[in-house]
Amino acid sequence: MADVEHPQPRRGRTLASVAAPILVVAIVALLSSRGHGDRPPAPRPSATSAPIDELPIVSKSMVASDPRNGTLLLVGCCDPGVSGSEPASTWERIGTGWTHLAPATAPPYHPGAGLAFDPATATFLLQGGDGSSETWSWDGRDWTPLHPPASPPPGPAVMTYSSAGRVLVLLTTTPGPDVETWSWDGRTWARVAAPAPPPPQGPFAVADDPLRRRLVVLVGAGCG
Repeated sequence: MADVEHPQPRRGRTLASVAAPILVVAIVALLSSRGHGDRPPAPRPSATSAPIDELPIVSKSMVASDPRNGTLLLVGCCDPGVSGSEPASTWERIGTGWTHLAPATAPPYHPGAGLAFDPATATFLLQGGDGSSETWSWDGRDWTPLHPPASPPPGPAVMTYSSAGRVLVLLTTTPGPDVETWSWDGRTWARVAAPAPPPPQGPFAVADDPLRRRLVVLVGAGCG
């Protein structure tokens, strides 16, 4: 079952003034369990420059962290490509400096892709985005395109690791009225019938709540 939490308005405020109700979706019971990987971080790729303190403007970027060492990975737009292509720009933050990496392979840039760290494989996973249903893996050294038997539909997505289910969980908006929930077991994607999916309004975000063993989905009213 899903627990739905509606934040109470503070004194002097109405429900209409609460910008983003929080929906807690308890879907971890539906997710398959798997073991955790214990691989050491891969050697780093070459960098385009020395680390810098402040990150330059990187358009419509996605960011995720490796909880083992606090490394941040940022994927945004765009590095110079061949024949007009726009490969994603890959940045890494270790400690206090950002480094623009130069991997041998890079995924095409798609705004709104889901990005999360998978402790079971010790890799970052990038999936979806506008017009894309591709899945890519980052091992700390290079990007690798994956070809799972099944994939979520193209579209904006958010993703997080479920510590209770030991899988990655992705929520994506579809051309229809629904928000679909998918899980990644390290090999393929599987559609999950969430008991209470969030409403199809955005933007939204998802995060793991390991203490209560469920996922928290933050739904906003949109912007622009």
